[in-house]
Parts: sequence; structure tokens; C-alpha cells
Amino acid sequence: MSTIDPLPDSSDPAPVTDDVLLDLEAHPPGGISTVWTRYRRPLAIAIGCTAVLRIMAGLIALVAKYGSDFPHVIARTPGVLDSVLFEWDVGQYAAIAVRGYPSGPITPGAQNSIAFAPLFPFLERIVHAVTGISAANSGLLVGLLALVAALTGLQRLVSFDYSETVADRTVVLTVAWPLAFFFLVGYPESVALALVVWAFVAARSHRWLVAGLLVAAASVTKYYLLLVLVPLAYELWVAYRSDPEPPKAWVTRGAALMGPPSLPSPAGWCSVRSDSTTPWPSSMRRPDGSGRSPGRGTWSPGPGATCGTSGSSIPRWPAPMS
Repeated sequence: MSTIDPLPDSSDPAPVTDDVLLDLEAHPPGGISTVWTRYRRPLAIAIGCTAVLRIMAGLIALVAKYGSDFPHVIARTPGVLDSVLFEWDVGQYAAIAVRGYPSGPITPGAQNSIAFAPLFPFLERIVHAVTGISAANSGLLVGLLALVAALTGLQRLVSFDYSETVADRTVVLTVAWPLAFFFLVGYPESVALALVVWAFVAARSHRWLVAGLLVAAASVTKYYLLLVLVPLAYELWVAYRSDPEPPKAWVTRGAALMGPPSLPSPAGWCSVRSDSTTPWPSSMRRPDGSGRSPGRGTWSPGPGATCGTSGSSIPRWPAPMS
């Protein structure tokens, strides 16, 4: 007698192929619990590394400025724990947050705040409005939070290609970099790093519109970060080569990636605002046509400086915003 093969049990799970695993990696199931499980460890590492960097940067700055007498200075003026980091261009960003940008032509030899991209002072202004703390302290808070976000994304990005151990070491080495203190002194570097890192995380997850929006935001943090589109376009090409979908679908994804950064650029906005076709180079140029101050190393606005070692006519302590 011939036997009849039993019908397959519908309750049996379907085999998990490599394509399914890749799709789950690129488009994981949602849910707050899933996100928390995935990012809990990277977030903890990022918070820890940021805290250590903040303590070390503050301690080194205090010793460099006040020597061994810094504990007595802190006892007399506790605010010095923050103000010791208010150097260089911190006052420029805080002043933009308070008063906005000037209008009119750029005068060579006179530094113009148009050289400083708008996203970071805009975030400073929001934090000031919400918390009531000064614009300079708002910049420090924005930098701290952005660095946590950047390191969390960096750990995730590295873990796409390497083990968790390698990803953790990458985060530690990033904050161990000698110039990492710039992430915490009221500069836009940590915001720029966070936006770029998460743009690559989005690209690796095939979320091309999100990647494009993040690049657009990065380009109004540091104007030259529009160049991040070049490696992201390569990521798009690699994904296209390994995906059997028709080219038309990838044209749409390419438009999603390239579209947001192609909107009216910060450089164009600066040109309109400053009546100049080359606003950023013009704002950094000396009267002799060079970009450096003769005999003084890097360019400085000149005498009467009140903010940091590089000098600035912008007050170090901007008045509270109305």
C-alpha cells in the first residue's frame, strides 16, 4: 500500500534564511522594550565615558588656570567649575544665541559671527528658554547630551561590523583622544559628531530619508559636513549592489538620501544675509587678503578681546535673553 505524506503542520516555524536575518538586522521589530534592550548597554557606556571626560577635562582646565590653588578658588567661587571651560569661541556661539546674527556686508579684518553655523546656537537658545540657565551654560549642557548620543550611536555603528568588545573600545578611545575636551566646552563638535554617526547608523539600517535629514542638520552645524554625502552615497551603492530590488526603487531611495541636504544651503543663506557671494571665507580673511594674522599664528580679531585666548569683541557673559 502506498502511503500518503502527512500535510505539514502549520505551527512549524518557517526556516530562517540568511536573507531573513539580514532583513531583520536592517529592519528590526519595533517597540520601546526592543529599543531599550538594544541600546541599554551602549547608552550606559556612553554616559560613563562622558562623565569621566567631563571630570578630567574640568580638572585639567582648573589646574592649568589656577594651579594647586584651584580647590580654594572653587570654595570661593563654585561657578568656576563651569566658567573655566568658557574659552575661545564659546562666547561667539552664546552671543548668537542671545542676539542672533548681524546683517550687512562683511568687512575683511573684522570677525563676523556669520562664520559660525546656526544649529548649535539655536539649540543653546532652546535650552536657555526651557531651563533659564545662561546661554554659555546651555551650550555646555547641549554638548554633554550630544556627546552621549554620539557615543551611543558610535557603539551601535561599530557593532554592525565588529564585536561588542571592539565597539566598546572604540568609544573609550574616542573620549581618550587628547582633543576630545572640545566635545564639552560649548562648541558644536559633539552635535556634529552625533548627527554624522547617526546618519551612518540610519544608512546601515536602510533608512535613507532619515540619513538625508541628519546630513542636512549636520551641514547647518558645520558647513563642510555636507561632504558626508559622499561616503553615504557609497553606502547606498553597496546596498544597491547586494539587493535584488529593481533600480527604480533605489532611485527613490537615492532621492530620499540626497533630497534634504539639497535644500537651500547654509552657504546660500549666509550669502543673502551678508551681501557676499563667499561669506564664510570673507568673514575669516584679514585685510591683507590672508586668513592668518601676521606674526600671531592663528587669526584673532585684535585688541580689546574679552573672551578666551583667541580674543573676541563678543562679551563672555551675554545678557539673559528676553
